[in-house]
Amino acid sequence: MDNYWHYCSVDSLVSQLVSIVNKYGFDGVDIDYEVDPPNQSFVVNLNNKLRDSLPSGKLLTQAMMVKGGSYWNILKQCKGVDFVAIQYYND
Repeated sequence: MDNYWHYCSVDSLVSQLVSIVNKYGFDGVDIDYEVDPPNQSFVVNLNNKLRDSLPSGKLLTQAMMVKGGSYWNILKQCKGVDFVAIQYYND
């Protein structure tokens, strides 16, 4: 996504992802956001709206870069991320 995040409507993205999860019976959504530095407001907004919109029992997971820990600090502001996969290969 790099600098293209600002073209993305979080509400539209969340709506489409939840629709796909429901339509195909997926177990949740995995976000793999590899932008350094991360856009804090986008990441928190996306995660929180997904958590609020996903049906009960559906997972919200993250693949995160460890570089500098900034992404980890952002994820601590998010509601209920179920699992975080740390990508050590980015360092």
